[in-house]
Amino acid sequence: MRIVVALPYATWPATKGTDRLILNLLAGLAVNHDVTLVAMALSGGDLERLREIERPRIAVRAILAPNKRGFIHRVYHKQMNILKAAFLGLPLQVSYAAPAELLRLIAGTAEERGADLVLASYWHLYRLPGLVKRAKLALVTHDLDFLVNPARLAAMSGVSRAAAALRLRGLERIERKAYGRYETILTVTPSDAETLARHPLGAGKAVYPLPLALDLAAFNTAARAREPGRILFM
Repeated sequence: MRIVVALPYATWPATKGTDRLILNLLAGLAVNHDVTLVAMALSGGDLERLREIERPRIAVRAILAPNKRGFIHRVYHKQMNILKAAFLGLPLQVSYAAPAELLRLIAGTAEERGADLVLASYWHLYRLPGLVKRAKLALVTHDLDFLVNPARLAAMSGVSRAAAALRLRGLERIERKAYGRYETILTVTPSDAETLARHPLGAGKAVYPLPLALDLAAFNTAARAREPGRILFM
């Protein structure tokens, strides 16, 4: 199969768990499929370094985030995103994470490569199903934020809690839209898959846990000889 993996950030250099998850996914898929990563970098350095993950069966198509191309671009996109938030109710986080240029790149790459499947990482890409015409689509959700948010708010108080509640309410609306627009949803854990499948948002959807493509044997410390009297400081 020809698969496009799309996400709104640069997954390399890997600095967090979600980066490693995507890199493992790319490596696992490339064993049997041709994979293209489409991503958006936040700096010129990250854009260049993304090429380091290319392999015979892993290609990279990436752009620099539109608001990171200089002072004028930063000011322009900030004002436009504020207007979208005020008049369209589109959260700033979504506008920055999924600009139209990134969505066009994902859809164009899928068309150009004759993709059989597009894996859209994060529900910020909720508009993508309206642009991809031929390939099948699946949404990769890293968290069920609409269920986690109440616990996040419970740890806050006062003005900060009220502001966070307003912001999270807008993001939750987009998250729910995404679950409605994708017919297949992949979660990071089996428990999330079970929870979403039972929830009204998952009704009628194909919901599966995402294989993490990790060789757990590599982390079996019992298979390695210890060196008594030695300590490693990180």
